[in-house]
Amino acid sequence: MEKSSILIKCRIDLVNLAFEELASDRITSLIGYYELKRLTGDRKWNYIAIDVDTETLTKQKPLIERLIYPQDTIMDLSIGTALFFGAEGKGNTFDGTVLDDQFKTILRYALFYNSQ
Repeated sequence: MEKSSILIKCRIDLVNLAFEELASDRITSLIGYYELKRLTGDRKWNYIAIDVDTETLTKQKPLIERLIYPQDTIMDLSIGTALFFGAEGKGNTFDGTVLDDQFKTILRYALFYNSQ
């Protein structure tokens, strides 16, 4: 991706939705975030981590199912759930310093978990 092809002044929100603290997609999204920062040094990126607990998911599932009707496959529900919670944009927004600390902690746990 060429830097010249990106509008540098526009801030971009990267929203990640996870149902577990150490979800593999959270780790992958953090790696992607750092790669984008590396490729576009002047770009302003917001990393928004949205955590959805089981109780909230269970409570909202009937509404999500009504919203995605008549689509009713597991994939439809999965995508609908991500859009439902992600659209709110309510999560923890991290700057580079805080995210660096969280990223290091998550990677440490992920490496430990995978070594077991």
